[in-house]
Amino acid sequence: MKRILILSILITFVLESKAQTDINNYKYVVIPLQYEFLKGKDTYRLNTLTRVLFKREGFDAYFNEEQLPEDLFNDRCLALYADVKEVKGGFRKTKLEIVIKDCNGELVLKSEVGQSGENVHEKRHQEALTEAFKSIKKLNYSYKPKEKEENIVENETVETVEELDELEKVGEVEIEKTVEAKEETVKEEEPKPVKNKNALNAKSIPQGFHLLNADSKIIMTLYKTAADDVFIVKGKDAIVFKSGIKWMYSQNDGASTVLKELDIKF
Repeated sequence: MKRILILSILITFVLESKAQTDINNYKYVVIPLQYEFLKGKDTYRLNTLTRVLFKREGFDAYFNEEQLPEDLFNDRCLALYADVKEVKGGFRKTKLEIVIKDCNGELVLKSEVGQSGENVHEKRHQEALTEAFKSIKKLNYSYKPKEKEENIVENETVETVEELDELEKVGEVEIEKTVEAKEETVKEEEPKPVKNKNALNAKSIPQGFHLLNADSKIIMTLYKTAADDVFIVKGKDAIVFKSGIKWMYSQNDGASTVLKELDIKF
């Protein structure tokens, strides 16, 4: 019995290590705007919550119906493709699992099954999804290009350093100054993120928060969800969530997606 337990632990460790290596080789994750077991797009804000959870763990996440980065558009195998499935069974409980495949439809990994017995449908589905995502969170995703791509980058770097050394030997040190000047120019030209200058003060209410402007006028009402730092916006197809140290507003009406930063003081 003890030998079986040890073997099971070893198998689990190997599978988790392989899954971590596999997902680390992918630059993006693509999420559908509608799951097959639900009617309509982003029902219960479940698709948006999926994207938020992946982004929190460092994934560059996109919906399948929005504009994709150019490199992903040209090579869809740079991405993983996530889906959420309903697991049957369990009286008055919702059970969900996250299924992740590659561009060829091959299974990369499945999450553990998350479940919830909440009475409210939206909260029950969100709790089950958040619970299922915990097993993906344990993998500590960090994008690392495949070895072949890394070797190419390293070789190019070595060649560049050697070329600069040769140029310095023959007295062409001005090249280095030119490179530095170009780098400074590029840094100056980099667009700075536009910040919302209108600070909003959060006033606690039983269900969440009112967001007040400088005149103490209610601009927005946020309702709590099963996930920490994720709120539903009253009267909008939108959520507010925390990404790093920033608070982000995400709205999706099925036709377009709006994402902007909010300056919220809690």
